[in-house]
Amino acid sequence: MASQDTHDPRWLDYLFRRHSRAELGTWARRLQYFRFCKAIGGHANDGDQLLVALHYTDEADIRQLLAQLGVAVDSSSGFPQFARRVMLAGQQVWLRAQKPPEPRLEISLFDQDNPYEVTTRTVAAAEAVEKILGFCQPRIIDPPWLAPHCVCPAYYPELWTDTL
Repeated sequence: MASQDTHDPRWLDYLFRRHSRAELGTWARRLQYFRFCKAIGGHANDGDQLLVALHYTDEADIRQLLAQLGVAVDSSSGFPQFARRVMLAGQQVWLRAQKPPEPRLEISLFDQDNPYEVTTRTVAAAEAVEKILGFCQPRIIDPPWLAPHCVCPAYYPELWTDTL
């Protein structure tokens, strides 16, 4: 679905099936860094999520970034490529580090009771995490996912206006 037309009625029906355009617009305007990402669905066994991606340059830089976030990494184990749950700003998040050629650290959130969903509780958790991400602003990769699945200004600029 990565090649979906953002104006295709079938795509829009899927995108707004669980959350209306107005609700996603409200969430979009509440969140500064996190973006709502719609699941691929089908056999992918993925779920909706709120996602932010941070760029880093090399191993020393990602170690510094993780330390600034308060995430402990074993210094004897080489490059910290991993995917795991951690606590940030008192919220449980999923953290995933990727090596070059696409060096990025992804932070994702989903509902703790239903890992396939994003709820207003998830948005509130994202707001709490965003409060500690201010120092990361120059590292933000936006959109964090280059696909219409990612509700961001690049694909859905109308959701960032008050006139929905």
